[in-house]
Amino acid sequence: MNKDSWEVMQLCNLCDSINGLWKGKKEPFIKVGVIRNTNFTKDCKLDSINIEYLEVEEKQYSSRQLFFGDLILEKSGGGPKQPVGRIVPFEILEGDFSFSNFTSVLRIKDQRIIFYKFLYMFLLHFYRTGKTEKLQSNTTGIRNLDLKAYKSVSVPLPPLPIQKKIVKELDTLSDIITKKKEQLAELDKLAQATFYDMFGDPIKNEKRWVNKKLSEVCHFVGGGTPPKANQNYYQGAIPWATVRDMSSFYLKNTEFKINEEAIKKSATNIIPKGSIIIATRVGLGKVCLLKQDTAINQDLKGVIPNEELNNIYLGYWFKEMADEIIANGEGATVKGVTLKFIHNLNIFLPPILFQTQFAEKIESIEKQKAVINQSITDTQLLFDYTMDKYFN
Repeated sequence: MNKDSWEVMQLCNLCDSINGLWKGKKEPFIKVGVIRNTNFTKDCKLDSINIEYLEVEEKQYSSRQLFFGDLILEKSGGGPKQPVGRIVPFEILEGDFSFSNFTSVLRIKDQRIIFYKFLYMFLLHFYRTGKTEKLQSNTTGIRNLDLKAYKSVSVPLPPLPIQKKIVKELDTLSDIITKKKEQLAELDKLAQATFYDMFGDPIKNEKRWVNKKLSEVCHFVGGGTPPKANQNYYQGAIPWATVRDMSSFYLKNTEFKINEEAIKKSATNIIPKGSIIIATRVGLGKVCLLKQDTAINQDLKGVIPNEELNNIYLGYWFKEMADEIIANGEGATVKGVTLKFIHNLNIFLPPILFQTQFAEKIESIEKQKAVINQSITDTQLLFDYTMDKYFN
């Protein structure tokens, strides 16, 4: 496929751009929040637009209605770690929809020149590779996309059949990732169902297991953050965990590594392999089982069970208690729970043999999840490589 022969056009020559309206009350209305999904479907949450206002501005309204193949662009919002410029294709055939003033819609002028999903894939790649971030300002705490600069972006234009072939290739990879994530969700449901089948509800305790305060059967260890001003502390081999590392049940690796001096000069502590760590502030309710000795920051607590508790059973008990823990969070900006609250939680204690049988089932499920996660990682790498091949 010879990319050198492809025509190139500026985005402004390929699309009209239409700004959104203020939120109102009556008609279906797309909020900027739905753009944070990877795709836009009927299942995304909808808001309303004020029909009385639209009756006054009938022409204005019709120019702001959405049509199949429109691309909805996030032009305002975002945050310090999340630049604006996310984009989704509108693929609903029925119903009248309008869209938020925080968004702009790109409407292709001539479908014979460019396929809407090819343009979507190109602009998605443009965002994911950080190019959109260079075209925005940050005023009064809100990020705004420089639409004029954005619309001057050069878009490659292979022949239409080639565009559709590229889209099909990327869609196939995306569908594989979606199906793999659905498999993960089913395995999570299986693990939860196994817990409830064997032990019952962790709060109601219908099976009348022996109850104890968590502080009676666990030892707790806090954490801290070595001063970031001294980067030498972060030149070591000791894993140091934050809530950002807690993406799966088993915590095997961390973003940051520290050294012995960092441990001596801060409040962090090393939690032994096999222990549970829980988030008690940022990421409240998250739980992991450590696969290696790991230091932790102040938002986490290490929970070390005694001989009455299997560590995997304890970890899944915390997972099933997450809603209860979150519901008891306090704080104006970041909600958290106190160590006293965690100490006083009641945990029921099935026979250790029963806990071990549960742990064996969970380990089998987690092994299946690990294989699927690796497949997702590999497919995502192939997806990214394919986008780079066509769009860089």
